[in-house]
Amino acid sequence: MNAKEINRAIDEAARLFAGEASPPWRRVTAFYSAPLLYGFCSWVMEQAHKKGLKRLYFLARDGYAMHKLCRMIAGKRAYDIKCSYLYASRLAWRVPGYHLIGDEAYEMIFMRAYRLTLRGIFQRFQASEDECVQCARLAGASPEMLDRPMAVHELERVKDVLSGNPQFRSLVEEKSKAAYGPAIAYLRQEGLLDGDPVAVVDTGWTGSIQRSLRQLLRSAGGNGGISGFYFGLYQEPKDPADGDYMAWYFSRRSPVHDRILFNNNVLESMCAAPHPMTCGYREQHSSIIPIWKNTAGNAQGSSRAESQCRLMLEVGEALEGQVPAGDGAVLLQCLKRRMKKLCVHPSADEARAFSECLFCDDASESYLTPLVKDISQEEARAYFVPRRLLNRNRKRVKKRADLFWPYGCFAVSNIRWKAWYRFNVYLWDVAWSFRK
Repeated sequence: MNAKEINRAIDEAARLFAGEASPPWRRVTAFYSAPLLYGFCSWVMEQAHKKGLKRLYFLARDGYAMHKLCRMIAGKRAYDIKCSYLYASRLAWRVPGYHLIGDEAYEMIFMRAYRLTLRGIFQRFQASEDECVQCARLAGASPEMLDRPMAVHELERVKDVLSGNPQFRSLVEEKSKAAYGPAIAYLRQEGLLDGDPVAVVDTGWTGSIQRSLRQLLRSAGGNGGISGFYFGLYQEPKDPADGDYMAWYFSRRSPVHDRILFNNNVLESMCAAPHPMTCGYREQHSSIIPIWKNTAGNAQGSSRAESQCRLMLEVGEALEGQVPAGDGAVLLQCLKRRMKKLCVHPSADEARAFSECLFCDDASESYLTPLVKDISQEEARAYFVPRRLLNRNRKRVKKRADLFWPYGCFAVSNIRWKAWYRFNVYLWDVAWSFRK
């Protein structure tokens, strides 16, 4: 099939399940999210089949819809590949490994993020409230400062003070060792320590979760190789020992526009799961089960995620019957054009479809903020390149946090000069991409 035929097939499949009168979230799911994830899952299954893999592990939570789509594809194509869903998160796999990796642990604990607070830092090793207060005092801060936003230079000062503090390091090691046993027991229960090659599927970005998994498996005697199938990778793998990394939509070597005209936060919202983040593991009735982060009151988000996943599966099944697996390269180019349009030039309705999506970039999920929101003219001006350069050179806390999807916020806001602000975001992203 050529690009025109594939686009027609996508539109026809989407219209079957989301007509003109459908709510915006349903239309965005049918016309963008479902075709995109179907394309990725089709590639994953084709690659796994060629490599002779017998099992794929889909990592929570981004892998929830992918898992269901790949099971459908495996059945339709009669592939002998078992698709398993693994309850995981950066936090659930980093904490048990901290005591194994020396100073690398403190690089992760004191990593930069969109929003920095002392509490958020301490929650990266699952400190309790009393332990957060204790750690704050070790850093020379009062308990009242736990939730105060921090500037980057303050983070560096706290890192210098605490990473060399024996009391702080002892607490981190204690928390890590307590989490280690249940984590290894869960991985063993799910078959990752059987000695067979392990293949994981996830959205990607830096590949750090595969590194954490490799460190845990190696410590428990695991000697099988690890492969990762990822939607995209912004960075090269840190260490060849971490295994093979394969990226579909973009990698560090891809054309720069594939990376900067894409928003990974939008994709993660598309991949929402109906269950909370996995924080760790515990034993229950002779089985190891996930410990979930307490997210009381998120029933609406769970229901929406379930509905979104069902719609993706319906559209995916329709596409599986129309788009030949051998046309994956043409399909990918069609999907890239769609995503560039959505990520950079969304309509107000398309952007509002994400207004209920709460997002956090931190491994601890210590805060949640809307992916899309109305912003003021002054907030938009903060994205003017000279202002960003000036603020970057000032050692002070930002007056307001960065937006997770500036283009989407511009689209839903009653502000002037939207095209000008979009252009400034684009310029900044181009320049930043060459610095990374």
